[in-house]
Amino acid sequence: MPERIDKGCPQQNGRHERIHRTLKLETIDPMIPNMKEQQKRFNGFGYDYNNYRPHESLNNEPPVNYYKKSSRPYVEKTLPIEYGLDYTVRSIRYNGYFRFNGQLYYLTDLLHKERVALKEFADGQWKIFYSFYPIGILDLRQNKVLKLN
Repeated sequence: MPERIDKGCPQQNGRHERIHRTLKLETIDPMIPNMKEQQKRFNGFGYDYNNYRPHESLNNEPPVNYYKKSSRPYVEKTLPIEYGLDYTVRSIRYNGYFRFNGQLYYLTDLLHKERVALKEFADGQWKIFYSFYPIGILDLRQNKVLKLN
């Protein structure tokens, strides 16, 4: 399941923020004006990070000691998500909006070009799904999309 953090609360995602701090310190301080040279610095950081740098969560060993190639092939383009006949399906526009009952509602621009499904669960309230994940509620009485609690 996707995990969400509150807006403006990076402390809820400390591991992710920590790698950003390390990446910035080692690759863009100082920044190189030549993009190819800057990319080389990023590539070198990634190689060292995965092959030499000890990670506390891995008994102070580098990730290369634990990496195994996946037996599953990489799929370049995934199949479209299929929803049942009892769902109403809408496409998310480039700006994060979708149309429902002749009105536009904002959901998120992160899902532009994707399809979401809506299913009524109470009078005037529709649960919004991306695949099988519930991601919001369309409340027609309040005329807006609500966050899930």
